[in-house]
Amino acid sequence: YMKYIMRQDDVITISRAILYGTIALSLIWVNPSIGTVVLASTWMERAYSNFGRLTEFQRRLNEGLESLKELVDIMLLPPTIKQAEDPLWPECSQGIVEFKDVSFVFPETEQPAICKISLSVEPHTTTAFVGFSGSGKTTLMALLQREYDPCQGQVLIDGIDLRTLDYKRYRREMLGVVSQDVQLFNTTIAENIRLTKPEATDEEVLNAAQRAYAHDFIMETKLGYDTMIGEDGARLSGGQRQRLAIARALIRQPKILIMDEATSALDAVSQQKIQMSIDDLIAKRECTIFIIAHRFSTIMSADRVAVLEDGSLVEIGTHAELARKNGLYSRLRDMELRGLLD
Repeated sequence: YMKYIMRQDDVITISRAILYGTIALSLIWVNPSIGTVVLASTWMERAYSNFGRLTEFQRRLNEGLESLKELVDIMLLPPTIKQAEDPLWPECSQGIVEFKDVSFVFPETEQPAICKISLSVEPHTTTAFVGFSGSGKTTLMALLQREYDPCQGQVLIDGIDLRTLDYKRYRREMLGVVSQDVQLFNTTIAENIRLTKPEATDEEVLNAAQRAYAHDFIMETKLGYDTMIGEDGARLSGGQRQRLAIARALIRQPKILIMDEATSALDAVSQQKIQMSIDDLIAKRECTIFIIAHRFSTIMSADRVAVLEDGSLVEIGTHAELARKNGLYSRLRDMELRGLLD
């Protein structure tokens, strides 16, 4: 379609040149008055200006149609993750997680992203995952969120295979996620916190903000919890946006909480505030916590640290136990101290 628009541009350019040539010849042969020449030139310029606008409109319309076509194609794709026909739900949700011989390969690739990982996590404990970029930490947590189903093995929640668990209820009631890419909306602070639990009361919003150490900076804004934060939280700093994301996850009171590099790319002051929130969550043992981190200061209080390499679980233990070994964990920690890990 674009080639036809380009041809229109060529036609307009050529016809414009012909008309200007005609006016030039008329000055020699017909000798029209100056007013006639000015009037003809003005009308011609106005006409071609509108032709140009029409061509630009056609170009923009074509771009919009292509984008709309891609959007429709995406919406028509059948989902790979579906609700089970007869979904199950535990009688008493505790947040027990178990990975049983889990392997996963991304479509159109051959190298396994996760390779035969088996790991049992007790409720109300904290497990941290460390490893080089691409070692499988985020992919393993994506399996726990059921963004994908494992190619082999099982992910069990309170003893129930995640593929047979009530998916909608699991994502809505049991799971909370704080990622490094925070999505905020151009509405009030309170509404952004309440996003995962629209029926939450003002008291619940306040409690979640206090637990995320966000209440103080919220009250320093002009309208407090009614302050508009702009598109994607444009009026907030990175640390403030991250604390709102933690408050949003906590207001749901999840049984399982995933924190995917929540302190990445933050300054020391913001990291300290968020670390205080993480330490409080670990100490209170209200939910099962999974932490993905490159900064070892964020995982010092974790009950266990799992070290991944090339999609495999190579080490697991407490921080003290792994620090005494001359393994991958010690190497990673040494690289961080020397500023080489990033």
